Amino acid sequence: MVLAGGSAGIVDLFTAHRYADMLKIVPIEQPLPFEVTLISRRDNPQSRAALQLKQLMKNKCWEIARQNEGLFHAA
Repeated sequence: MVLAGGSAGIVDLFTAHRYADMLKIVPIEQPLPFEVTLISRRDNPQSRAALQLKQLMKNKCWEIARQNEGLFHAA
């Protein structure tokens, strides 16, 4: 989707690395109990919308993690 002209996307690390030579991989810096990666085209700077998406996704991931914290620590 990003390669087709979409601004940015969120994918797993495996998928992100598959396209690393064509896309700019921007890891989400805060530690999460799961892995999320934002990707964007390497040849285009991130738009304001992409940066806002990145922040929104960080916030939502943390919210989901807090709501489900017991699931991550269950045996």
